[in-house]
Amino acid sequence: MNVALIAIPATFDITGSSLMFLALTLLAASIYQMMRGCLVFIIAIMSVLFLKRVLYRHHWTSLGVILVGLALVGASPLIYPTESDDDDDSTAMKVIVGIVLVIVAQFFTGCHMVTEEKLFHDYYLHPLKLVGWEGLWGILIYSCLLVIFQFIKCSNVDVCPHGTIENVPEALREWGLNSALWITTIFYIISVASFNCLGVTITKYASAAQRSTIDMSRTAIVWVFFLSYRGNGHEEFIWLELIGFIFIICGTLIYNEMVVIPLFGFNLNTKKAIKARKSNEESVNDKLLDSEDLPKSNESPNYKLGWTDPGNNSK
Repeated sequence: MNVALIAIPATFDITGSSLMFLALTLLAASIYQMMRGCLVFIIAIMSVLFLKRVLYRHHWTSLGVILVGLALVGASPLIYPTESDDDDDSTAMKVIVGIVLVIVAQFFTGCHMVTEEKLFHDYYLHPLKLVGWEGLWGILIYSCLLVIFQFIKCSNVDVCPHGTIENVPEALREWGLNSALWITTIFYIISVASFNCLGVTITKYASAAQRSTIDMSRTAIVWVFFLSYRGNGHEEFIWLELIGFIFIICGTLIYNEMVVIPLFGFNLNTKKAIKARKSNEESVNDKLLDSEDLPKSNESPNYKLGWTDPGNNSK
C-alpha cells in the first residue's frame, strides 16, 4: 500500500492527543479519563457510517447508558465544586471548556482508530509497521507545527505560560534543569510505545471498540491514585462521579457483549447468538441437500426402506 495513507490516522492522532492534553490542564485527572469513555459511543457511530457495521438493540441501549454516565461525570464537578476553588464562575467555565475539548478530541481519536481498522481490512499490514509509519509521519507533522506555534501569541496563562503556544528553548531549558522531567520523559516514551503497539494489535485482531473498552481500565487506576495521593492533584471522592463511572463501565461491557442480559431481547442478536443461528441454518441446509442427493426410484417409499406392505400379498 501507499504509506502516505498512514498519514491520515497519524494526523487524527496528533489532533486528538493535542486537544486532550489541553483538556487535561483544565480538568481533574479522573474526570478527564472518565469523559474519554465517550470514545465507545463515537466509534460505534463511525463504525455504522464508515465500516457498515450493524448495531442491535443491546448496542443502542448500552450507548444510551454510556451517555447517562458521561452526563453524571461531567456534572459532578459543577454540582460539587471543591473547597479550593476561589472563583466558582471561572472554575465552572474551565470545566465546561475542558469537557468540550475532551469530547472533540475523542471524535478525532475515534477517526484515528476507525481509519486504522479500515486500513487493516483493506490491506495486509503488520501492526508494528503501522505504528512505525504513524510515528514517522507524526515526527514530520509535529516538527512543522512546532516552528509555526513559536510565533502564535496566546494570552491564556494556564495553557500558554510563556506567551506563545509553544516555546521549545524554554522547554529544553526546563527539561535539562530538572532530572525528574527527563526521567519521566523516558518512561513516558516507553509507555506510549507499548500502548500504541498493543492498541493497534488489538484493533487488527479484535476491533476498535474492544480497544476502547480495555482502555477503560486506565480510568480506574488514575482515579484511585489521585483519591489516595495527598500531594498536588489530590481529588475528593464524589458519589455522583462514582455512579456515572459505573454507568459508563456497564454500558461498555454490554456493548462489547462481555455482559449479556437475557431480557427484552437483548440476547437475541449477540455475536454468539448470531453464530449459533447460522450454524443451525447451515446444518438444516446440509440435511436438505443430502435428501435431494438420494437416488430416485419408482418404488414406493415403504418398499425402498424394506418395509412390508400388508395390502400387497405378493410381497
